[in-house]
Amino acid sequence: MDNTTFKIYLLYKTNVDNLDYIDMMKFFISKGFKYYEEKNGSRLVNKNIILGYSYSFHCTKYNNIPDIYKISSEYSDANIYLEMPLVVSTYLFRRTTDLLQEFCGKFGLVIYHESFGTAIRYSGNDLEEAFIVEKRKYEEENRELVYKKTKQMKTVVINNLFSFCNKKDSTEYQPFGGGCEVRLMRDKNTQQWKIAIVWVVDEPKLFWNEYDCVYVRKDGKDDVLVEAVDFKKVLGKCLKTVKVNDKSSDMELTTISGKNVKKASKLYNKLISSVVTYADYLEEVPLSRIVDI
Repeated sequence: MDNTTFKIYLLYKTNVDNLDYIDMMKFFISKGFKYYEEKNGSRLVNKNIILGYSYSFHCTKYNNIPDIYKISSEYSDANIYLEMPLVVSTYLFRRTTDLLQEFCGKFGLVIYHESFGTAIRYSGNDLEEAFIVEKRKYEEENRELVYKKTKQMKTVVINNLFSFCNKKDSTEYQPFGGGCEVRLMRDKNTQQWKIAIVWVVDEPKLFWNEYDCVYVRKDGKDDVLVEAVDFKKVLGKCLKTVKVNDKSSDMELTTISGKNVKKASKLYNKLISSVVTYADYLEEVPLSRIVDI
């Protein structure tokens, strides 16, 4: 068994008609999955470049379920299983299983994990409990590979940050020029986390509010890193707080828009005179690698 991924197997009632795999493929394609032919079947991959996260559904020509003989003959293997990384946050796990729940409901499927002992109707609580057990075991065995958020980054902050990054190009954010790029950085010397946003000079953008530093980007020049306090001090009059309803919550965000874009651009030289000294010690960590304490 691959101990770096979490697998959920799908089954159907033996007495029902054959499954419509063509409709299933159409379902995945409609959700943005990419289809890949493989020797023993096919693989449908959902990749989120912004969050650095991907998971896949495998459709095979044969049974994949370990110890299938333990499962009641009432169910047959659909020859489909979901595979996702273990080192992801609870937020990403829940978003992934939200889609699994929709898929199972649409096609009348039930789920199986080795810890269940038998096939069951979809249960988010049972899945999450099994996932947490496997994830904690993996973390204990691979401490050097797992990044954990510190207490300074509360769970609500991380979850809201995921939501912001995932919706940076959404229609809700478009009136403000879309959401800015966000980077999660770790200081290799102090092991402290820093949230960095990217400000592209001359572009209107919506900024995530809780940031520690800013990468200032201008055409033809290298990104310059400045502290959030200096960014706010120099550009203070150009920054405006707005409340954006992203369908899950009302978040207060910051924007540079309209006439303020030109005003802010003129302050570029003054801003980059406050370059931080620790930039070379920062390493970027994919958001998907942040797991729960």
